[in-house]
Amino acid sequence: MIYRKIPATDMNISVIGYGGWGAGIKGWRNVSEKKVREAIQKAYKCGINFFDTAPIYGNGKSEEILGNELSLFREKIFIASKCGLVQHENGVVEHSLDPDNILREIETSLNRLKTDYIDLYQIHFPDGKTAWDKVFSVMQKLQQEKIIRYFGVSNFSPELLKETKGAGYVCVQNRFNILQKDEGLQVLKYCQDENIGFIAYSPLCQGIFSKSIDNTFKPSIRDVRHLNPIFTDNKLFTKALSEKDKMKNPLNEALSFVINTPGVTSCLVTMTRPEHVKENVALTENYKN
Repeated sequence: MIYRKIPATDMNISVIGYGGWGAGIKGWRNVSEKKVREAIQKAYKCGINFFDTAPIYGNGKSEEILGNELSLFREKIFIASKCGLVQHENGVVEHSLDPDNILREIETSLNRLKTDYIDLYQIHFPDGKTAWDKVFSVMQKLQQEKIIRYFGVSNFSPELLKETKGAGYVCVQNRFNILQKDEGLQVLKYCQDENIGFIAYSPLCQGIFSKSIDNTFKPSIRDVRHLNPIFTDNKLFTKALSEKDKMKNPLNEALSFVINTPGVTSCLVTMTRPEHVKENVALTENYKN
């Protein structure tokens, strides 16, 4: 396994991180909790030491499963979680970075994850309403109290990164893959210039490069991919499959593109079966350090 350091930290993380969205079970096709648990164990045994999750994934289910499966190895791994998305009982998701909400969320996350600290705590999405000085003040307070070791941001545009420059975050987590790369490349350039880590999510474009996705695939309203324009726009979907067809080994080429792009610290792959872990880890053997 290749490991890369998040700048300005002591976190030397695996170049493939375990993306915990699928571990929330809800919203993913043919996902078995038993297999998810096996996949997490397999990831650790294969050298993956970076596990990323969020309270919104399965309304806490992902954090709960990761907490149960990783508690024995807590000092040997890095756990990342997030704040800012709140799912209400009626299913409506609210964007809220209100300081009181962040404090409520992290307390619940710590309990689910069976830990007294989180290595990397990330703002999941901007909420467009809470003043940034209030948001980063509470993040800095959590860091000072050693409840979190470092904090980061996610889904930030290049403009917003410039606006919040100097706030103290050590990395940015944004979508980045061979099909959806334009804004990601801009963010990567900014991160390199500012010595900030970059964590890529959706490196395989939510599975489009896997063998299970072909021109018959249609995400249902309960499938998380119904929110991804690549899957819902017929022109984009057709173009994506056309690009995939040109590749000799789509999975390898897609993953290699992300990992070998200068400035990428790690990429998060959703792996809900142990065989997925084995396959993806094997692909890293020929990648650059």
